[in-house]
Amino acid sequence: MLWFFWLLIALFVVYVLNLIVVLVLENRDPHKTIAWILVLVFIPIFGIIAYFWAGENLKQKFYSWRLRRPKYANVLTKIVESQKEFLHNAQLPVELQEKRHTMYLALHSTNYPFSKNNSVEILNNGSEFFPSLFDEIEKAKEHIHLEFYLFRNDEITKKLIDCLIKKAKCGIKVRILLDGFGSQKFIRHYKHILKQNNIELGVFLPVRLTILKSKLNHRNHRKIAIFDGQTAFIGGMNIGQEYFNGGKYGFWRDIQLKINGPAVYSLQTIFVRDWFFATKQDIYDYKLYPKLETKGKVNLHIAPSGPDTKWENLKLIFFSIITTSEKKLYIETPYFIPDDSVLLALKSTALKGVDTRLIIPENPDLSLYKLVNLTYLPELLDVGVKVYSYAKGKNGVLHTKMLISDNISSVGSTNMNIRGLKLDFEVNAFIFDTNTTEKLTQIFYNDLKDCKEITKSDLIQQSKWIKLKQSLARLISPLL
Repeated sequence: MLWFFWLLIALFVVYVLNLIVVLVLENRDPHKTIAWILVLVFIPIFGIIAYFWAGENLKQKFYSWRLRRPKYANVLTKIVESQKEFLHNAQLPVELQEKRHTMYLALHSTNYPFSKNNSVEILNNGSEFFPSLFDEIEKAKEHIHLEFYLFRNDEITKKLIDCLIKKAKCGIKVRILLDGFGSQKFIRHYKHILKQNNIELGVFLPVRLTILKSKLNHRNHRKIAIFDGQTAFIGGMNIGQEYFNGGKYGFWRDIQLKINGPAVYSLQTIFVRDWFFATKQDIYDYKLYPKLETKGKVNLHIAPSGPDTKWENLKLIFFSIITTSEKKLYIETPYFIPDDSVLLALKSTALKGVDTRLIIPENPDLSLYKLVNLTYLPELLDVGVKVYSYAKGKNGVLHTKMLISDNISSVGSTNMNIRGLKLDFEVNAFIFDTNTTEKLTQIFYNDLKDCKEITKSDLIQQSKWIKLKQSLARLISPLL
């Protein structure tokens, strides 16, 4: 039996060496590659598990899958190519001329078209979002498509499901696509109930028992809803009691957009593609894209990003917007864990004299984030970035994901952290419209009223124990 033991050891060594070769061939950042190699060599069992959970580069695998997408994607490509040509040659409105290159970048990186003549309604907090959502469910005549990271198993979610069951019984096609990790409790409780009531449920990357085959580190963080291909919602709110009325937190600060117009086509296509990815069912039908009658004037670009895209789309677009800001740059995010490139962009923008402001929560829904958020602030304060902590009420939570730069803005599911910009499936609306951006700017100013400015002295006065906890938390920040 001794020979068998040594055979296992030899096979294990070969396996570790094979992983090291794979790491080297991925041509990643040399520091990260060396770090993973050291972990695999000195603590190989832990290293193998950690690599498949957090270190494996799945981008090419996801992207290769996307290349086998349904034929309708070719239509998008033709539209995008024509719009690229238009951006090169056309005389754009004054407010868009200075952002021509950012618009081109958005088109080229995402392969999703730019759209005009949209109407956009800004929904502040769950008190505005949920009544509007229920109203659209009631008005739906053809189909309802919901794609969310999180469905809670609580009172407001039960009310939503009851409404959807009623619509399904009336012959309305209802599809719900949920992340396999974020919504696993809901899925376990409701999957049979939904099936019995003719509601289709898709699970995006379900959690597997086999650790080495798990894709836990890549989640579908999108939050979109489409009704009859004519109206859509996009933003930061999931379905749960805290998003509706604050729940145990008392107050929950968030934003969702309600869109009517051609941009709904892009959100519909994202849903159709994600449904195909999760269920292998191609539900594409021209009826999902009805003729629209819209009187809106808002220019929009819907930008998805994730492990299935060739580039880190949202990080590229954010980087372009940040570095081309001339007058103001305002950001609200619950989880501020930027990578080096985003941090450098913020610092260079502030050093140019641009009014650069950042709002983060005083009380994040996940306390670990507060420790990590604060570690990035000293170098921002040094270059003149104004940083504020949001705290409405005793335990109020800021969950808004918003960026404002001069006359363009963005709202969506993406946090300003490594997970949102690199690892997860996300989607944001980029608004190239002065009036809508001004409304969001006023919302930002209103949020400042519930903020306290963070200064250098605040950070200096922290105890060494607090600073140590912050630094230790930052070590695991890429996983948060």
